[in-house]
Amino acid sequence: MTSTAVVLLAGGAAGAITFAASLVLMRGARSLGLYDPPGERKLQRGAVPLVGGALLAGLLVGGVLATRIGGIALLSADVLALAVPLLCFAVGVVDDARLHGLTAGAKAIATAIAFLPAMHTSAGGIAGVVAPATLLLAALAFLALHATNTIDHAHGLCGLVAMVGASAVAVAAVRADAVGPALLATLVAGSVAGFLALNFPRGRVFLGDGGSLLLGGCFAMALIGTRRIEWLLLAAVPLADLLSVAALRLRAGVFPWIGDRRHVTHRLMARGWSEPAAVALLALVQAGCSILAAPRLFVPPREGAAALVAGVIVALAAAMLLVPLSAPVAPSAPPRGSG
Repeated sequence: MTSTAVVLLAGGAAGAITFAASLVLMRGARSLGLYDPPGERKLQRGAVPLVGGALLAGLLVGGVLATRIGGIALLSADVLALAVPLLCFAVGVVDDARLHGLTAGAKAIATAIAFLPAMHTSAGGIAGVVAPATLLLAALAFLALHATNTIDHAHGLCGLVAMVGASAVAVAAVRADAVGPALLATLVAGSVAGFLALNFPRGRVFLGDGGSLLLGGCFAMALIGTRRIEWLLLAAVPLADLLSVAALRLRAGVFPWIGDRRHVTHRLMARGWSEPAAVALLALVQAGCSILAAPRLFVPPREGAAALVAGVIVALAAAMLLVPLSAPVAPSAPPRGSG
């Protein structure tokens, strides 16, 4: 069996396992405290199970299947870096299980600590962790992680953004004969596809912070581990939305981290768009950014990469700001994730 066939098999297995695990977890979510109640900023009318753990099951089982059947060996550095999404997932599950979630400060500190395995590996030791270049990458990864988390406010949005990005990377990695990255990206895409079968367009299950931080942690692991700025384009829509929302909140005189309904999805819906249409539009925009970025990750770095990345994200944020608010928005407590 060729490596490409093994990668595709692993992705399909990850999707099937995630779908099955979602069905199981949704039945016991309330007893575990893993459900999202309706609220002021929520789009659902009733409590919805949070099944981010299903993604973890799909990723792990699909990965084991690939390594056993296809004999694909991951480097020890790759295995150590996998601790990042696992730790981010653990932070998210704790946040989901608490009645009012973690405080913003506690969540920030916990997720920053989760980056240490990847920082240690990519920097070549403890001394390199505090190097300016490593700290800058970690700061950018931190922003992308929490941008991925905050975009989890509409059915399918976070999942579709992650899936199109991972799919673009998987295709580029297969073409570059990079089996390890192709496997990891396909596992992410496949597991998210299994979740989306129950999430989009009708939200029967949500990712929760456990799922969105797991996906953001995979992205952060890749950014820190490869030290390639182009990875930020795979989170262009979440980052641009975060910038536009922060600008609107600062203009209104509130802190940027105080949640409300100023996200571009909410503003599009206030202008008459349906929720699935608004989500699909943002997913298509992210697909374009991902197609632009993915092939660049498997060739030598090019001059002007940082300018390209910054230009695309800032331009997207500016475009999002053209969608006006329909009425004043009052801040409220942060959501627990909607997938």
